[in-house]
Amino acid sequence: MNDGIGKKAELKIREWLNRPEDGYCFDRLPDQLSGFYGSKNICDFTLFKSPNFYYIESKATYDDRFEFNRISEYQYNHLLEKSKIKNVFGLIIVLFVIYFMFFNKVSFLKYSDGEFKFNYGTNFKVSKKDGVYTVGEKNGTAKIIINISDNTLGMDSDNNKNRAISISDSLVGEGYTKASFNCLDHICMNVYENENKHITIAVEFNEDNIFTYELVCDKDESEKFNDDFDLIINSFVKMK
Repeated sequence: MNDGIGKKAELKIREWLNRPEDGYCFDRLPDQLSGFYGSKNICDFTLFKSPNFYYIESKATYDDRFEFNRISEYQYNHLLEKSKIKNVFGLIIVLFVIYFMFFNKVSFLKYSDGEFKFNYGTNFKVSKKDGVYTVGEKNGTAKIIINISDNTLGMDSDNNKNRAISISDSLVGEGYTKASFNCLDHICMNVYENENKHITIAVEFNEDNIFTYELVCDKDESEKFNDDFDLIINSFVKMK
């Protein structure tokens, strides 16, 4: 969302690099860190794969090119300085969302109501009632529900994790088992399943709002709608 199509870039990078079974020691750094690095972090992630150590900054864009002025002078200088050390590398990984969707064959339409805008798959239609968006499959039962509420408790990452679990659990009825949980500082993903149904809930925080995205579909079709779910989360933007 908004300051954050980058949030899903972070999740993708975590999927790609969080592989301890292959000898990868991977960590997500909090956005603000006092102590060794000072008041600001120089990057999003660190990765150690013997014999090399990597500082990794992640970015995402819907454009077909990346403007390097999105990298702060502070980050650039520190990543460059770290790269002068033997076996240490400063990296910037950019996810070009348009190309990612193209190669995954995701066609999309654009929705805007003057308050929020987002992209969605061509096999869906959008409705809005009482501030809640429902993106429903045209010829099926799958749906993605988007709810926006006020964030009155700030951006503490540990607190956000607990709140995300509580919000997600409250949306799921009895008889579901939690299949997976993944959490960054500002977005958490929970997956629930029973014999027939699959539910993925993403809870995202910023300074003002909490955004809840809920995918509900048949269990055997969950992978079919992953790109549609990602598309909405990546493109959801507050206009005012």
